[in-house]
Amino acid sequence: AQPDEHKSDFLLLEPLDHGTVQY
Repeated sequence: AQPDEHKSDFLLLEPLDHGTVQY
């Protein structure tokens, strides 16, 4: 659905680190 679908997973774990994606 979204291009950042894989990011949405980690966003739930660390919502404050959404700005700096080091995954």
